[in-house]
Amino acid sequence: MCFVYFEYFVYFACVTDERTRMSIIKNARIPSREERDFAMRSYPIISKSLKGTKGNYAVISLGGVKEEVRIPRTSMSFLVDCLKATSEGKSFSIVALEEELSTQKAADYLGCSRPHLVKLLEEGEMPFTKVGKHRRVNLKDLQAYADKRQEERIDYLKKSIKEAKEQGLYGEK
Repeated sequence: MCFVYFEYFVYFACVTDERTRMSIIKNARIPSREERDFAMRSYPIISKSLKGTKGNYAVISLGGVKEEVRIPRTSMSFLVDCLKATSEGKSFSIVALEEELSTQKAADYLGCSRPHLVKLLEEGEMPFTKVGKHRRVNLKDLQAYADKRQEERIDYLKKSIKEAKEQGLYGEK
């Protein structure tokens, strides 16, 4: 069990329309020196607590609250990422995503153009549904595709490094 007291400010930007990026930017701000200091002290404690957690949740006690709080492991992992970013002075926002995304929101998630995403959908790279004339992409399918592409990139880099080493182009001289 971990006893932690921390002060932290998180801004939510809900994805409700096509102006997502502006709402994210509008709600983000650079953490103050005090917030960075709190985050620097809290980050290693929360991170260590998460690593020692068995099961699907962590139990923590917050200052001023008598009850112990059970936080889902995924939320604790996200909190660790937030504290790390804050301790480094980085600005960020939290965005709530729907389970099914429009092609524009899905393209924004992947960092590609909407026409490219539509091409991927039509080529069968990931499943989608149609609501009238509009395509919808399930967030889990989108995450699976992004994870698969990341693994492919890592495999390609490893293969390229191996080939370069075999040719004497990479490594110690």
